[in-house]
Amino acid sequence: MTPQRSTRPTILRASVWAASIAAPLLAGPGAADSQPPRFDVVSVKPTGEPFMPTGGGPSPAQWIQVRGNRLTCKMPLKLLIEDAFSLQDWQLNAPEWTMDELFDIQAILPQAPQPAAWRPMLRTMLAERFGLKFHREPKEVAAYALVVGKNGYKLHEAPESSRKAGMTARTGSWVFSATAMSMESIATTLRHWAGKPVFNMTGIEGVFDFDLRLAKAPDADPNREMLALIESQLGLKLESRKMPVEIFVVDHLDGTPTAN
Repeated sequence: MTPQRSTRPTILRASVWAASIAAPLLAGPGAADSQPPRFDVVSVKPTGEPFMPTGGGPSPAQWIQVRGNRLTCKMPLKLLIEDAFSLQDWQLNAPEWTMDELFDIQAILPQAPQPAAWRPMLRTMLAERFGLKFHREPKEVAAYALVVGKNGYKLHEAPESSRKAGMTARTGSWVFSATAMSMESIATTLRHWAGKPVFNMTGIEGVFDFDLRLAKAPDADPNREMLALIESQLGLKLESRKMPVEIFVVDHLDGTPTAN
């Protein structure tokens, strides 16, 4: 059944709270008696502005930014859920309308957070202000396995002095330069080009520097050309497989948040 868009707040029953929010947030002895992490103050406002993804024109969206103990963003609900639960797009089954409108979030954290410490607070906000209910279920999906090619990989481990991970395109050339990337990071990057989930099954540890060099500007299908470079230049390979994954399914979500 497709989740219906509700414009009224929904009271969460204790069983639903335990299944959809408390379990992912709480851990350890005595956790059941703890309160889920919350922002000290949070303002949630629908903007009435449509979300326009890349390619559809400039978008007024603003991704999550944390400065000191202040968090701000302007995002559609689907992307907020993905950030809150660290999901890839293919892992989330949510209604199409969750990408329609931007919501402005302004929040004060209890203190300057550790990296990503705001995520559990964002989950609590989604439950309390939007009535988020969900479950997780296994599913087999079409995917790629990142494996080592038949002639072995052609990567050199990054020196200690360059271990700041990242990937950039050099201006004016068709070269993509990677710095200190692990196999997991490479698999994550390849998902953009492949259009499918990519799972690291190389068994290779460590981080690596490398360049992907196109001989000329990409043709009609640049993604296919980039994927071909993975084998010819890096000695890695993408194999099509059916892979079991866990899908995050939205059961209920209010389209209008409760009042600030």
